[in-house]
Amino acid sequence: MRRKEKKEVRNHGRGSRGISRREFARRAAVAAAGISAAPLGVFTGAVGSPAPAQQPPAEKLSAAGQAEAAAKTQYLLATYGARLTDAQQKDLRRLIKEGVAPLEELRKYALSNGIQPATVLRLYPEPQPKSKMPAKPGARGGR
Repeated sequence: MRRKEKKEVRNHGRGSRGISRREFARRAAVAAAGISAAPLGVFTGAVGSPAPAQQPPAEKLSAAGQAEAAAKTQYLLATYGARLTDAQQKDLRRLIKEGVAPLEELRKYALSNGIQPATVLRLYPEPQPKSKMPAKPGARGGR
């Protein structure tokens, strides 16, 4: 009878339905090993079909955006151009153009110093004012 009680304590009331931590760890390790050993295309569903090359969207920059991108490119090439290969210079031009497009979108919003942010990070909650309840005339101090 003690063995049955001991087993019930070990299973923490799970009965025959639950699995032990050891069994869970074993199953998790087998699943992880199976996933890592499987070919990449098995889980993505793209076996045999090559992924299409991602092309950046053809974004048109305004004249001011093109001038800004050209100025940034010229400055960086004048400063670091001797250290960069042709491929790196081409990549630099592409990255600058990709960076100027979001800046133009942000600059469309008119902001001034007086505009407050929508949300403010508060590390500590603001203290709540203590309510001053009038003391009851017949009440004592609580002892």
